Amino acid sequence: MKYYLIPILLFFSLKNLRAQHIGINLRFGAEKEFEIGKKIELEVEQQLQLSPEVTGVEDKYGSLFNEIYLFPDDDDDDEDDNDDDDGQAEPDDPDNALNDNPIAIDANFRSATGLKATFDILPWLKIGQSYTLNLQEEWDVRHSIGTVLELEGYVVPKKFLVEWRFSFQQTSRQRDSGIEWQRDLLGRLNLEYAFKKDHRLFAASSLNKEFDEGQLDWDRLRLDGGIRYRYRKLHQFTLSYRFQRELTGKERTSHGVGLGYILRF
Repeated sequence: MKYYLIPILLFFSLKNLRAQHIGINLRFGAEKEFEIGKKIELEVEQQLQLSPEVTGVEDKYGSLFNEIYLFPDDDDDDEDDNDDDDGQAEPDDPDNALNDNPIAIDANFRSATGLKATFDILPWLKIGQSYTLNLQEEWDVRHSIGTVLELEGYVVPKKFLVEWRFSFQQTSRQRDSGIEWQRDLLGRLNLEYAFKKDHRLFAASSLNKEFDEGQLDWDRLRLDGGIRYRYRKLHQFTLSYRFQRELTGKERTSHGVGLGYILRF
């Protein structure tokens, strides 16, 4: 299958995915790495995520995705009590109404601008500090500050990569009483297998723990998997699936399909 067909297939699958409670995430990003000496790396990134959601609409004439009526009664009706001379069928006539359940697509967005600096303690061990500016719907601005410890190495040279990441993160949230800081511990295991020169299969699991009023509670579990394709070293395309289970409150479960593009300088 050609890679350019993937967005088209995802687009026409939106209605069915809605019925199965599966979300769609479209991610776009740009990254640039700088080496400062032999042990320090600086990474700058910008990401934008769109999450289209299919919803029903009450006005079936007001949706772009509704089937088109060739003779809308609102325009050419002669306003007589007898509609036999209007030259058209009523819009609710099954022979004329092609879609009685029109839909609309809304897209929530999330933007993240990040800066991360890491120091190589050993060739396979790094420690780093990061800052991220997050912007969400309704101009919800959040700041994230994190400290990360990374262990990374190839089990099979240039074929099978294992990475374990442990981080402590603080994120600001705007409340009625002012700014509140949420504190989380995150453990993440990443696996990558290069089955071709520019193709990689990947899988990841992550588990969050949140500090809440002095208590350390489980927050959520995530499982990710997918395929990544690199084109001419600068372009990366990703197709992925995510399972998420919230471990507090209602303990909700969600599924998501992701399509991503990253430009790496």
